[in-house]
Amino acid sequence: MIIGALQKKKPKEPELVSGPIYNYEEFDELVNYYPYGYPAGIPTNQYTRTTVTSLDALRESSLPFDEPALIYDYIKVRKELDKDELKSFTDPIVERYCKMVNAPVPEYGFWRQTRYDGEKVIRNDIETNEIESRTFSVYQYEDMYRISFYVSGSRYTIEDCKLALDGISIQADQRKSDEVLKQDLEPIKEKLFELFGVEFSDVNILRSYNEYDKTKLDHLYVTFYNNADHELNDNLSSLSDSITLSFDNTKHSSIDTTSDTILYNVSISYKKYRSEPYERCYATKKVELLDLKIAEEYLSKGYVIGGYGCPICTASQEKIDFEDYDIVCIRYRVCKNVVIPFYNFYKHIEGNTYAMTSVPAIEISGYAEHFEKAAAEHDHKMQ
Repeated sequence: MIIGALQKKKPKEPELVSGPIYNYEEFDELVNYYPYGYPAGIPTNQYTRTTVTSLDALRESSLPFDEPALIYDYIKVRKELDKDELKSFTDPIVERYCKMVNAPVPEYGFWRQTRYDGEKVIRNDIETNEIESRTFSVYQYEDMYRISFYVSGSRYTIEDCKLALDGISIQADQRKSDEVLKQDLEPIKEKLFELFGVEFSDVNILRSYNEYDKTKLDHLYVTFYNNADHELNDNLSSLSDSITLSFDNTKHSSIDTTSDTILYNVSISYKKYRSEPYERCYATKKVELLDLKIAEEYLSKGYVIGGYGCPICTASQEKIDFEDYDIVCIRYRVCKNVVIPFYNFYKHIEGNTYAMTSVPAIEISGYAEHFEKAAAEHDHKMQ
């Protein structure tokens, strides 16, 4: 079994740790690194709009409430960059892609760059990355490879967006259920496996809706991966190799139109890590879960972690009362260099769209005191 082979790489089984393993200052530093919601300065009901297939699916993928939880270390396994290694990864994929779309293989080179965070990267030459109407980009990071094919630019026609591999069209009818969509994508799935020289057994579909035009689908993501490659794969974005189809339905200008039916504007991206999943994310501690009643008390007082990185967006949100939430699940979240369980509280808004806010599912010393102090200082300033 794959998972058994990978488990040999795991450290020894973590022992149970009693009491809090973080104080609020440490926790605040960890969570503020995460861009999709962080502790508020004062008690609030901030939340993130999220779309779920069903509440049953959330329940099925949630952690059990009556068992200790694991804390994971999340690290990048950095390796030296190697241009020849990147070329041997890229060339066969580009050749197969060009054959599938009946286009000549372009000449392209590679160049090195250093990102803002200091990580070194090799990527393909930006001036020679066109294949017909599509752009392709190739990156070798210190921890993984990524190759993508997509329509570039802010303006394009529906015809520009249509793509077929060996005559099989890549499209998604957003009106269909996830299960029907998966069936529709079976033929192109096999072509994708042929293109990248891999096979994956599982598929995940995620729908993203515009915060301002709440009835319109922004993006539809279809990810092929092996769920068994890591025990957190179903709780986080895939921690192992994967292929993702990203269908874009976003307006780029006032004359653009969004679709209510079939989506064609798709980018194809293949992510391949340079190390095994259990080398990058492994359990280090086992802790008792915070009592749900305490988490609900934090929720009622607004001691939550949610909302958006932009304070204006958070302040302009429609207010949601989470007192009678619809469901609570235990889900993991990457916070800087650790992975921590949270109680995610969901409140129905419309359709399959829910407001979601979080409370840490482990004991954090000074957590409530931080909010109480911030609230007192805020009230004093307002007097």
